[in-house]
Amino acid sequence: MNLTAIDDAILAHRTWISRFRASVSGISTEKFSVKAASDDTACSLGKWLLTEATEELPELIYAQIVAQHKTFHHFAAEIVELINRHESVTTINLYIEELDGLSKQLVTLLLSAKRRYQ
Repeated sequence: MNLTAIDDAILAHRTWISRFRASVSGISTEKFSVKAASDDTACSLGKWLLTEATEELPELIYAQIVAQHKTFHHFAAEIVELINRHESVTTINLYIEELDGLSKQLVTLLLSAKRRYQ
């Protein structure tokens, strides 16, 4: 994964939060799939983690990124379930804030991995 690919992975994961917020606020009518949100192996980051990352990253950073990435996708799937059940906006927004925190932690780890390439 080159530096641009890491940046793309960061952007893609940050975009989930924007998409959820747009849906909850009524700006978007996008439909979300629990299956798609929960699959941490389908995105470019997930694919990289299953392949080259095992050789390219130190074991500790790799393990932290994998764990954080899985948690991110699990939590994103929970938000999709809440949206699909039409839970209260307040409840969904609390979950989105939690996902935002998870995303920031993932970004920090990815930036650490990116520095390894520079």
